[in-house]
Amino acid sequence: MGRVGTLALVAEIAGALVIAGSCWVMDYQPFDWVAAPRGTNVAMAYAQFGMNNAFNSTTAGTLPNSSLDSQIGVARYLHYDEAFGHIYCLDFILPFGTLANGKIDGQRVSDASGVADPVFSLGVWLTNEPDQKRWLSAVSFLPFPIGSYDRYRALNLGNNRW
Repeated sequence: MGRVGTLALVAEIAGALVIAGSCWVMDYQPFDWVAAPRGTNVAMAYAQFGMNNAFNSTTAGTLPNSSLDSQIGVARYLHYDEAFGHIYCLDFILPFGTLANGKIDGQRVSDASGVADPVFSLGVWLTNEPDQKRWLSAVSFLPFPIGSYDRYRALNLGNNRW
């Protein structure tokens, strides 16, 4: 592992320790998180379009005459390497898009567009035995709240949260 890879690994571990007091879980799909061979680089893009015609709130219930159109894209870059005999993955995720035609109970809300909060992650495979179909990995996600956010707007792509 080169100097840059070592520094990146140390920075991610330090960041994970800083935020260890609070945590959240991210659910990924089968085969979304698979160890690739050392030195593998992957660039991916995702796209999603949705038209929603309902607003459901735990406090207000379902509100009629509500809508939201979403056009969301995600650029993702992964780099696989090895340290201390374990495969790890540095992952960079950059969401972007548009939220438009929003209405809640007939009241129009302003559109939102731009870049959402980028996310860095480090995943380590503690067990990586593909021949025996056994894997065990741990991953830490660190979002950076630099996406498009305005506290006076109902719709935002950014979360303004670490």
